[in-house]
Amino acid sequence: MTECIAVDVDCCLPQLEDILSQYGSASELVRHAIDFGYIWSEQGQGEPRWADKFMAVMELEDCHRLDYALDLAQNLHCYHFMPRDIDLADYGKELAKRDGIYPKDELLASCFDAEGYANQRMKRMGLSAAEHGFVSWNGTELNFEYSQPEMEPTMSM
Repeated sequence: MTECIAVDVDCCLPQLEDILSQYGSASELVRHAIDFGYIWSEQGQGEPRWADKFMAVMELEDCHRLDYALDLAQNLHCYHFMPRDIDLADYGKELAKRDGIYPKDELLASCFDAEGYANQRMKRMGLSAAEHGFVSWNGTELNFEYSQPEMEPTMSM
C-alpha cells in the first residue's frame, strides 16, 4: 500500500486549529508532527520557562498553524520574554546583573531600585501581556524553515 489518508489530527496546543486542512500530503504532516514532537519534548534543551515563552510568542504572533509553530519554536531567541509570576525586584536584579550594572558593593546594591529597573526595561522592550507572560519581538530576523512568511503588500504602478 503506497497511499494513506489522515482522518484526524490531535495536538497538545489547542490554538493549532484544523491541522489536517493545513497539509496537502500525509508525509509532510507526519514529518512536521515528528519534528514538533522532538521540539516539544526537548523544550529548548531544558531551558527554564521554555513552554511559557513559546506559548506567549505563539499568542503574540497569533499562530494557528503547525508549520508556523515549528518556525516560532526555532526562533524564540528573536523575542524578549518575562514570565507572569516572576517577582519584579528579582527580575530587575537579574537583568541588571546581565547588563553589568548591578552594584558589586553590598551597600550600593541595597540602594538599587531593581523593581524600577525591571519596569523601565519592560517598557523599553515593548513587552505585551500574553496569557503565559510578557513578550515582544527583539528585532532579530526570523528564519523560516517550515512555513512561508506572509509577504507585505507592495505598491506598483
